[in-house]
Amino acid sequence: MLNKRGQEGAPFELLVAVIVMGFVIFIGLQAMKMLNDQRCYNETDQKVETLKTLLETVVTEGSAQNIRFSMADCYNENDMSIRIKDYSEPALCASYCGSARNLCTLLQLYHGGDPSFSIRKCLNISPDTVFPYNVGTCPEKPEYELVDFRDQIVQGTYLLTNQTSATSTYPTVCAYRKTNSIPQNSPSGWPLSCLNNISSKLNALKSDVENGVSPLDFSLNTGCPELDGGTIKLINNCGSECPTSGKCLQYTYYGANNYSKTVCVNS
Repeated sequence: MLNKRGQEGAPFELLVAVIVMGFVIFIGLQAMKMLNDQRCYNETDQKVETLKTLLETVVTEGSAQNIRFSMADCYNENDMSIRIKDYSEPALCASYCGSARNLCTLLQLYHGGDPSFSIRKCLNISPDTVFPYNVGTCPEKPEYELVDFRDQIVQGTYLLTNQTSATSTYPTVCAYRKTNSIPQNSPSGWPLSCLNNISSKLNALKSDVENGVSPLDFSLNTGCPELDGGTIKLINNCGSECPTSGKCLQYTYYGANNYSKTVCVNS
């Protein structure tokens, strides 16, 4: 009789053991994921901190700096967006810069697939700092192309130089990206002249919109066959990417590689 009862109870005990083991495995996998996520975050945070320090050195000390900037290998670069942005929100400035000020400049990184993920660093530079992306103020350099750091910072090798004149009232930093550091099989691998052309046209259109002109969707001739045929839309809810107004202009291209470009509209 006892033996029979023991046999009847064995399947139940086995089921309990399987459930417990499954729970232990689940908890272990969750713990491993949390550790990996934290490692990725810490690595990315350190890379943004290094970029911040070098930018401040160029602006405040006037010395040229070479930067090899790359995202943590556990994130897809195409999901990440990093740029320099000014804020006129005293509470936000106090939170990141440690003191109440009416205007501050932040170096910020967002993850397109995870709105809750962001890294923001207070940049101790003048909000009036400019990053020209047309040859003139910034001299040409062989094997380099000018980029606008306020627009977007992508992976690559950079040379930053301070070109502030003796009579200028604002800092001028020339950001050069080494052309042979551009990945050739990704959206950011298209020629920088094309991407800068898109940025220029978007910024010109942004000015029109802020002055009350609302565009319809239309095709944009970029001057580069790889990116022609995209469309521009005025979007009223751009989320954390444009926290001040929530509005943005977005250029989107659907081709062999999808590509999109966004500028915030302050209106």
